[in-house]
Amino acid sequence: MSEFVVTGRKGEKITDWRAWTRPKKDFQGRAGRSAMELARAWFVSPMPVCPREIADLLASHPRAAGLTLVEGIPEHVTSLPERGEGRNHDLLLLGHSGSGSVVLSVEAKVDESFGETIGTYWNKGKRSAIPTRAPERIQALLSMAFGAAAHPDTAPWQGLRYQLLTAVTGTAIEASRRQAATAIVVVHEFRTEKHGRRERGGE
Repeated sequence: MSEFVVTGRKGEKITDWRAWTRPKKDFQGRAGRSAMELARAWFVSPMPVCPREIADLLASHPRAAGLTLVEGIPEHVTSLPERGEGRNHDLLLLGHSGSGSVVLSVEAKVDESFGETIGTYWNKGKRSAIPTRAPERIQALLSMAFGAAAHPDTAPWQGLRYQLLTAVTGTAIEASRRQAATAIVVVHEFRTEKHGRRERGGE
């Protein structure tokens, strides 16, 4: 897979992993944590290159076969339905394959889970003494991803992890905005000397 360009929040070209856009949570930018390990993995040469294990994974699916990456945007945020935080892509990649244009979201993980289940998060929102639009947002995201029949307090939806739901719907929204033919979410997991194992519940 060929080299591509990585750009920052202001459109500036990033030419070294040390200049990678800083994550929202400072600890993720430290050595051995997800943001820094992601930057190092994708910048093993003067220009960013897709790691071999990710390239092999993408090549195994017909929608991504022959994928050519054009641009990468670290820490890109996609607005989501209802009030609240948007979907933060650790790395958003734009490219094209034989099937047309492609939007690829990379989620980096080091000993981290995918957050609460949808059912737990939805119930907390419903019972909260502080006004919140979390239940409405969860329902909107579920409907976008799985249709109107999906509901956060019924199986199998209640057991899904909320962060995975925002990853899928946020990537689909980004692909729609960019008129891409294919939307892909990839989880890039790192096992470091400090963090060799992580919770895997519900992925």
